[in-house]
Amino acid sequence: MPVFPEFAYLAASIAAVMALVFALRTTRSASRQKVRAEAADAQRRIDQTHRATLLELGAHALAGGSTDAIGRDAAMLTRQALGADHCAVLELRRAGGPLVVAAAAGWDTGAVDGLTLTADVDTQAGYALHARVPVVVTDADAPSRFTVPAALRTRGVRSSVAARISALNRPFAVLLVSSTAPRDYTAEELQFVSGAASILAGMYERKRLEQECAGLSAREESYRGAAELASRRATFLAQTATVLDTALEPDATLVSLARLAVPALAECAVVDRVHDEGGVVRRVEVVDIDPARRESSAALRRQPPDLRSEGPLSRAIRTGQPALISQLTGERTDAEPERERLMEAMACQSLLLIPLVARGLTLGLLTLASRERRYEAADLAVAQELASRAAIALDNARLYREAQAASGAKDDFLATVSHELRASINAVLGWTAILRQHRLDATRAGHAAMRSSGAPAHRHASSSSCSMSLAQSPASSSSGCP
Repeated sequence: MPVFPEFAYLAASIAAVMALVFALRTTRSASRQKVRAEAADAQRRIDQTHRATLLELGAHALAGGSTDAIGRDAAMLTRQALGADHCAVLELRRAGGPLVVAAAAGWDTGAVDGLTLTADVDTQAGYALHARVPVVVTDADAPSRFTVPAALRTRGVRSSVAARISALNRPFAVLLVSSTAPRDYTAEELQFVSGAASILAGMYERKRLEQECAGLSAREESYRGAAELASRRATFLAQTATVLDTALEPDATLVSLARLAVPALAECAVVDRVHDEGGVVRRVEVVDIDPARRESSAALRRQPPDLRSEGPLSRAIRTGQPALISQLTGERTDAEPERERLMEAMACQSLLLIPLVARGLTLGLLTLASRERRYEAADLAVAQELASRAAIALDNARLYREAQAASGAKDDFLATVSHELRASINAVLGWTAILRQHRLDATRAGHAAMRSSGAPAHRHASSSSCSMSLAQSPASSSSGCP
C-alpha cells in the first residue's frame, strides 16, 4: 500500500509534538516533586528545629534555676526558632491584675523589662489568659478582633501570637511572640508556641509547689519551734516552784529569781526590791549571761531606778503594770534617760518590765533584756507568771518575818510579866515564912496573912503564862520562866 509523503510528514509532526508535550509534562512533574521535596525538607528541618528547641527549653526548665533566668532562655530560644523579631514572657502577678514583662528577647537590654500591660479581655494578651489556643494578630494595622497593646505598638510590633502559660486551669503568664511586619503563623508554628508555653507552665507550677512546700516547711518549723519554746517555758516554770517555795529571805528570793530567768528567758536580768519603810527601791541583783560584761553589770547594780523620774522602770513600779519594749534603737530620747541607760548598759533589743505585785502592793521589779530576739506576748505571759510566783514568795517571806516578830514580842511580854509576878510572889512568900515562925505581933501577923492569901493565885498566873509561852514558842525556854 503506498504511503503519501504528506501523511508521513504529518505523522512525524504529531509524534514530535506528543514527545514534546510528554517531555514538558515530565519536566513539570519533576519540578513540582522537587519543590514538594524541598518544602518537605524545609518543613522537616523546621520541625527538627522546633523539637530541638523544645527539648533544650525543657532541659533548662528541669535543670532548675530562677524563674527570670528560665524565662529569658525561653524568650530567646522561641524567638530564634520562629525567626521572629521579639519574644516576651508576660507574668500575671495577681488575679485580675496587669501583665508585667518578666523576660524579653529581641529588644534592647532593659527596653521593656518591667513594662506593665493591661489584662483586659479585649486585648490579645488579656484574652490569651482565658483561651485554650494561641491568639493570633496577623496585622495590627488591619481591622481585627483583638488589638496589640499600645505599649508594644509604639515599639514597632505589627503581628504577634500569644499563648497562655497555665497549669490546672491556673494562669501564670502569657508567651508573646511578635514581629515588626505582618505575618501569617502556620499551624506548626502555633503548635510550637503552645509547646513552649506548656513547658513554661510546668516550670511555673513546679516553682509554685516549691514555694508552697517551703512555706509549709517554714510554718512547720515555726510551729515546732513554738512548741519547743512552750515546752521549755513550762519546764522552766515548774523548776521555779521548787526554788521559790522554799525561799523565806526577800533578797535571796530575788537573787534566785534573776538566776532562774537567765538564760531561760533573757540574756540579762535585773531585780529591784521595794522596801516597806518609805517605799525605797534598792537594786538587789544584776545577772548577765556574758562573763565579759561583769563591769557593766556591776555599774548597773549601782544604779537603782529613780521613782521621781518618768522612765519605764519607775512607771512600772508606781503603776504595777507590766511593759514590753521591743526593738530598741540607738536614737537618743531625752524624755526617758532611764531607758537610754538601760539600752546602753544591757545592749539589748527588747525589754520586759514585770512588777512583782502581791495583795495590791508592788514588792519589786523584774527587768528582762533580750539581745538575740524581740519579746512577744507569750514571753510577757511567762514573765508575768514567774513574777506572780516570785511576788507570792516575797509576800510569804514578809508574812513569815512579821509572824516571827510578833512571836518575839509575845515572848518578851510574857518574860516581863513572869519576872514581875515572881518578884511580888517572893515578897509574899517571905512574909508567909515569917508569919509561920510566929515572929510578928498580932497587927503585923494579920497584915501578912492578908497578903499571903493572894500568893497562890499569883503563882498560878505566873506558871500559866510561862507554860503558855513554852507551848507556843519552844525557843522561849531561855526567857527565865521557872
